[in-house]
Amino acid sequence: FDQVETIHIADIRGAGAMQYTEVGEGSAPIRAILSMAKNGGFDGLVSIEEASMHGTGGIERAVRTVRRIWEEN
Repeated sequence: FDQVETIHIADIRGAGAMQYTEVGEGSAPIRAILSMAKNGGFDGLVSIEEASMHGTGGIERAVRTVRRIWEEN
C-alpha cells in the first residue's frame, strides 16, 4: 500500500446490482480492504461516497462506520 494515495469507499446491495446502499450495509468488502490497507501501512486519504440518498444522516453514519471499521483493525 506504499503506492496507494487514496481509497474510495462506496457500497452496493449486491454483486452486479448498481443499487447503492449505506456504507457497511451492502456487499462491498469494506472491512477486508480497510484491514489490508491499515495492516499494510496505508496512511493516505479515504474518501466516502454516500450514494444511498439518505442525506446528511447517511453521510454521518457512513463516516462513523468507516472510522469504526478502521479502528477495529
